Amino acid sequence: METLLTEKQLAEKTGFSVRTLQTWRYEGADHAPPYHKIGAAVRYRLSEVETWLDRMEVRTSTSESESGGLHDADGAHGAGGAS
Repeated sequence: METLLTEKQLAEKTGFSVRTLQTWRYEGADHAPPYHKIGAAVRYRLSEVETWLDRMEVRTSTSESESGGLHDADGAHGAGGAS
């Protein structure tokens, strides 16, 4: 059987809060990961989450990628060094 993730496990893996995942489901957001309801439980198939993440990939232009390293969600300079 394929690996199923709880919303807490998915939140830990992606960095999104459980509340954000719940809101996306409630709103039917197009950018939300696919999920399954089993009774009252919500589960996410790992393979579907990986496909979803691949679809969310944003490729930057060469000039943007040369401007220096990684940035985290709030725009702060990440692993690439000091800003």
